[in-house]
Order: sequence, then structure tokens, then C-alpha cells
Amino acid sequence: MADKEILSLGDQIVEYELIGVDKPTIIFLNGFGARMDIWKKVKAELAGVGTLLIYNRTGLGKSSKAKVKQRADIVVATLRDLLKSKQLEPPYVLVGFSIGGLFANLFARKYPSETQAVVFVESSSSNPDEVEILESHASLPLRIIDGIYYFILGLFPNSENWEISVIEESRVLVNEAGVFPEVPVVVLSGAKTSWLRSQALADAGVELHGELASLTSSSRHIVSSKSGHIMVWTEPKLVADAIRIACRDYSC
Repeated sequence: MADKEILSLGDQIVEYELIGVDKPTIIFLNGFGARMDIWKKVKAELAGVGTLLIYNRTGLGKSSKAKVKQRADIVVATLRDLLKSKQLEPPYVLVGFSIGGLFANLFARKYPSETQAVVFVESSSSNPDEVEILESHASLPLRIIDGIYYFILGLFPNSENWEISVIEESRVLVNEAGVFPEVPVVVLSGAKTSWLRSQALADAGVELHGELASLTSSSRHIVSSKSGHIMVWTEPKLVADAIRIACRDYSC
């Protein structure tokens, strides 16, 4: 297993991990505020499968703090600098968890010839009404917890540069980037309910993910009642199997 490494890209530092030497290159895009260790269980299920690129975006781990607001185009540009520096050739399999799926969505639209397949894991949607749709089904305890979470975020000076503060701008960028390429897509939805996550909220999330599954004719939508949002941790084998499905052209 490879150790984490540090790379200088211009005026910023990126912490990353590169595992394997075979094609395809599988790029892991973390969720908001999630460090690269979130993929620990998934990568263990993918031993010997392609080349895995896992990294920390700005503000996390040993990567530099953000100097500009991290819209999706900024995130994608940094990723491409990392790929170029490490001489990782396309096409790529993009695996996006939560807000990472929004970045994978933009990458695929901007660079269709470099995209082999996309796996959306409990992904954020490019639907401009996503927040309103989900909030309309959220329980009162969940709304209170979310409110406290975002209040605390607002207390930190660097939070204004993080990705969540410009997520609506990122959605616009995705929707204006052009048609999604006709590549294999696998969408994973966690439909598990709890005292915080009502059936209505879970169903709304699945419906939004269905829009991602309609991006191409080569798509597959897998819904699991065993996981909520953090299915990269609760069902790593399911995520790994989805990646294998997406990159089957390389016999992963």
C-alpha cells in the first residue's frame, strides 16, 4: 500500500496517494470536508484494480488552505494540474462522493474525451432546486443540527473559501458546461432511514440521483437500504463493485 505524499503545484501543496500502475486511472473525489481517508475501506476492496488517485483538496490534511473560493472549475483545474504533474494519462474513471460528484460531473462535461466512466456515490446534484427539495423533507432535529453545523463553519475565516459557500455557483457551471458525454455511469443512492432521516427525505434523495442516472443511456442506478449518506464507509464493497462495473472495458 502506498504512503501519502506531498506535491507542490505552483503556489499550493496537495497531499495525495497513488496506488497501482495499470489502466485505468481511477480518481476519487471526496465529499465536502472529508479527507482522503474516507476511501480507506473502498481502496482495500480494489487491490490490483487500475491506478487509484486519492487526494485532499484545499483546506484538508496537509494540502494548502484555499486562497480563492473553491468553485467547481477551480477544483477541476487543480485536479488536472495534479494529473499532469504525475503524468497520469486519460481516459479516467471519476468517482465522486457527495459534493465530489458535482466536480466529477463538471470534469466529464468539460473533458469528455478524457472521461471513461463516472461513478456518483450519494452525489450532489446539479439540480438548482436540490437544497429546497431536500430541506422541504428534512426533520426538525436534522434542520437544527444542520443549522448549528453551518453556524460553526461560518466562525472560521477560511470557511468562506471552501466549496460549500459557492456550491450554487458550481451547479451553474455544471449546467452551462455542455452535454454530459455518453459514457458508462453508475449512481449509488443510500436509502436507509433513521430518526434523523425520514423516508420522505431518503426518497427525495433517490429521486434526485435518478436525474444523474438519466444523463446517459449507459447508466445504472443502485439503491441500497443498508446505507445512508456515508456509504463509502458503510458499504465499501458495493462502492468498489460499482467502480468495477463502470470500468469494465478495462476488465477491472
